[in-house]
Amino acid sequence: MHQSSFPSPTVLFWFEEDLRLCDNPALTAAAQAGSVLPVFILDEGQDWWSRRGAASKIWLHNSLCQLNLSLQNKLNLFKGRAHELLPFLCQKAKINHVMWNERINPYARARDQRIIATLRGRSIRCEQFSPPTLWPHNQLLTSQGMPYKVFGAYYKKCLNLPRPPMPLPRPDPLTLHPPLPDAAPLQDLGLSPSSNNWGIKLIKLWNVGEEAANNNLQNFILTSLTHYAQDRDYPARNHTSYLSPHVQFGEISLRTIWDAITNAVAERPNEVGNARKFLAELVWHDFSQYLLIHFPRLAYENFSHKLDHFPWEEHLDILHKWQSGTTGIPLVDAGMRQLWRTGYLHNRVRMVVASFLIKNLRIHWLHGAKWFWNCLVDANLANNSVNWQWLAGCGVDAAPFFRIFSPINQGKQFDPEGTYIRRFVPELSSLPLSHLFEPWTAPTSTLKQAGITLGQTYPYPIIDLMTSRRETLRLFHTHLQPSRT
Repeated sequence: MHQSSFPSPTVLFWFEEDLRLCDNPALTAAAQAGSVLPVFILDEGQDWWSRRGAASKIWLHNSLCQLNLSLQNKLNLFKGRAHELLPFLCQKAKINHVMWNERINPYARARDQRIIATLRGRSIRCEQFSPPTLWPHNQLLTSQGMPYKVFGAYYKKCLNLPRPPMPLPRPDPLTLHPPLPDAAPLQDLGLSPSSNNWGIKLIKLWNVGEEAANNNLQNFILTSLTHYAQDRDYPARNHTSYLSPHVQFGEISLRTIWDAITNAVAERPNEVGNARKFLAELVWHDFSQYLLIHFPRLAYENFSHKLDHFPWEEHLDILHKWQSGTTGIPLVDAGMRQLWRTGYLHNRVRMVVASFLIKNLRIHWLHGAKWFWNCLVDANLANNSVNWQWLAGCGVDAAPFFRIFSPINQGKQFDPEGTYIRRFVPELSSLPLSHLFEPWTAPTSTLKQAGITLGQTYPYPIIDLMTSRRETLRLFHTHLQPSRT
């Protein structure tokens, strides 16, 4: 990189959730146009889905720190309304050209249209590049020109397209303008947790930034890809990629991941099955982004209205026990404690805890979506909303409402040695495997020998699983509304 010799930059490049230099189409174009003023603006709305959750803020703080280092400490940070700050910055720095990558979040998309109108009204050129999906979403339409609503048909369409474009290299040269005097120090954005805070412990579990993302990808290919298809559903086996937070903050692009996986398979043809399964998950991620672009109300209301009049419960004390992992159902508690402790939750367990909240406790999926949004370091509005609605049975291509996961059977099948439960629910660690998934069935002598007193050292179940299942199905059949979208 080279410091600009020009008195003012040619292009203002606006970062948001694309915090990387490689395979960043808008940044590459900006670098080709001339000297670049790199800017990040912390701009949040009033609705929960337009504001980052607590765990996301912590990750963002560290990611911005890494991005700034890769930009030779020339990243300009601001906090406020982007539609006010961008025109001000263009005027102050005498800029007549702004570039950025198109956003997915509906708040950001509406805001960006306002910004385009404002800047163009001041004769400032704006260029938005396609959102960070594997394929441009306008290429993925049905024969009637409508967006897909079923993943299978969407996936088939994707497989019939040319492979995703090759990832772009890091821009070279990238000529950077010196920072503006009005830029804020990172600590003024209010993203960093206070000392001795939950967030301090959480972020120490992760390596953050573009370099870390690429290292994690290579490590996954070398050590875990070969086990992926067989072991991905087993939370204790640690054979998932852990790339989701890096993807969420744009520290690595889906195209980069796709390219690396396909290149690995070319060298290791025996990995075709594992690679195909993993790439299908990338397409599912893309499908979620695609759906939010076409159906922005997915973030906060039922896509299908058949459950609009379902009699949801509003017991805040029960919700708190689910959030804190004190339900008395071991697999559910292990999952919720993993979420709180690490900012991450294994995908199989995500489905189990979501099903338990919605279909056993009969608490509206939005309560779960909001909690995940606050606690996950990989909180992605599209994935979060689409997946919760899929579990609830009111989303696009949803699982039927009568599909109810049994946390006991799921534990026995996917945590067969009890390793995951013992790790996150240590008070049960001495309980024999035969009773680990349902400790309330253990004889008093077995509980005593394991150092467990139900109701004291570990709670009784907050609900009877079979009774709640039967009641949920009864209510479903009573209150089901005809589907309309």
